[in-house]
Amino acid sequence: MSRRNNARVVPWATHSEWEQTYHWLYAHRIEGVRRVRGWASRGKVPQAVDATAMFVEIWLRDRSGTLSEHELRLMYSIAFVRFVNGVVDAQQKGVYAGSVAGIAESLGLPGWFVDLRHSGTHDRLPSISLLRSGCHQALDWLNANYWIVQTTYLNNTASDVQELLVSYTNAVSNSDSKTASNSIKEIISIILADSYRDFLIPILISPGFLVPESKKMRSKYSDLTLNAEVQNMWSEPINAFETAWPGFIEDILLAIIATFIDPSRAAETVGVDSFKGVAHGSMSFQSTLASWAKYILKNKVLGNPVMTTPQGSGDENCTLDNIVEACLGNPNIFTKHILTDIASFNADISLYLTPFIAFVDDSFKVSVMAESTTPRKRKHHKVSSSAQDHFSIFTT
Repeated sequence: MSRRNNARVVPWATHSEWEQTYHWLYAHRIEGVRRVRGWASRGKVPQAVDATAMFVEIWLRDRSGTLSEHELRLMYSIAFVRFVNGVVDAQQKGVYAGSVAGIAESLGLPGWFVDLRHSGTHDRLPSISLLRSGCHQALDWLNANYWIVQTTYLNNTASDVQELLVSYTNAVSNSDSKTASNSIKEIISIILADSYRDFLIPILISPGFLVPESKKMRSKYSDLTLNAEVQNMWSEPINAFETAWPGFIEDILLAIIATFIDPSRAAETVGVDSFKGVAHGSMSFQSTLASWAKYILKNKVLGNPVMTTPQGSGDENCTLDNIVEACLGNPNIFTKHILTDIASFNADISLYLTPFIAFVDDSFKVSVMAESTTPRKRKHHKVSSSAQDHFSIFTT
């Protein structure tokens, strides 16, 4: 991994990973439990997440029929002790500890959960039927008080970020520098260091922001340079985001690279006609993103020793290494240009990249020729003349 000055405060890599785990856990799938255990090996897991995984794991073991009733009662009881203590202990404040029952009541935790904890600690183990019922209700409580609340917060944050970005673009268009500056500052203030990859970057690389809605302002593949107005609008925010979250430049480049769809292979996935209608698949959209990648690479990465040489231990990749790896993992006409720029910058890397660049170039030409000569049934994929025009610019 490359340098990161902002330590991650959560163990999951992206919001999508968190969301998938949420769905797995409440579908009672063991994959969710395993994912949470993997998170625990990386760092501290939120108590609600750990408790959810714990109850789901015990419920799955209960269903398997491999454990005795006594073993299950022990496991459920221990789970309630840990669950209630974890919720209550987080709210203990001051010199003198408050009562477990009092704090639980203030948090809306059912009183009989506290009774189950007490019985499991001091009295006879509760009955298996009571513990099973408690497990299901504990999962419902965790869902309502953590998972749904967190999902709502994340969705609202994404909406707020998009509104602020729209406010920024409107302010720049109206020459209102104060509002533009305040919009960027507010975005930085509401996004945590671990979440800009989930909220900010996907919005930035969607139509209407780094890629303008107007196709007249987008880049052409034959040129791959940015419209001056588009470049001026977003250069300063990109600098501000990198200052706020070191590593932003690398992350947005990797996100752009992952977005590319090679038009020579588009018919295999979305069809030639539909390819033009996909916002993230249109040639003008991808050419503009490729232009941004080339611009950021040239002005922010190449020539910056921090991003082009490993920092810290020798086994860590630098930003440039990760960009090359991402391009090699998604070979297409756009990443070919990024690799060409990198090869031009670094003679050592060029020795390894030049054959690959030639291979991608030749593969694309062969694919386009095959596409133009292979007859197609009209009812499946009619190759429009406009689509052929898109492809012809690469073979001339």
